[in-house]
Amino acid sequence: MNAIKPAFANVHNFLHFILLPNCIESFDAQEQNTNDTTRRDEHRHMFNAVVGLDSAVDHAFSAKPRKISFERYRDELIAREPVLGKLREVANALKHCVTRDTPAKPRPNAADVSQLTINVDVGLSEGGTLITKVDLTTEFLLDAKKTVEEAFRFWLAYAQKLDTDGPV
Repeated sequence: MNAIKPAFANVHNFLHFILLPNCIESFDAQEQNTNDTTRRDEHRHMFNAVVGLDSAVDHAFSAKPRKISFERYRDELIAREPVLGKLREVANALKHCVTRDTPAKPRPNAADVSQLTINVDVGLSEGGTLITKVDLTTEFLLDAKKTVEEAFRFWLAYAQKLDTDGPV
């Protein structure tokens, strides 16, 4: 019975008690923090979602004995679901801050996942008073939001299949 086992006990529980709630919190943070132009809270939730989504591959692999290596399992899964490969790139950039790349295959670093923009508007009031307005905005790059949403849908369908088929 999965319900009484700890959250990390198996892939079913990891998906239902850790991963999917982290993703939903990330989606909620995107909608709730519209006044936070730095998006730091949103970034924290995005990090948790990305790392969890990437870790789901390890949990799925470990769910049952396999005759293939983890690397082969991961590569076959990414071949079926290319978004998981994109997600892995974003996760590695966030987790390791600086990734090792080659000229033939450049990889993103943590700073590449979001970009801060500063807009300064300077003007004069009717009375001649200087008015300065500064806006900071942060945007996610590398299609990070879209990648998280697509990977979430994949793991949600996987979790629903586990619910239907029973434990692996």
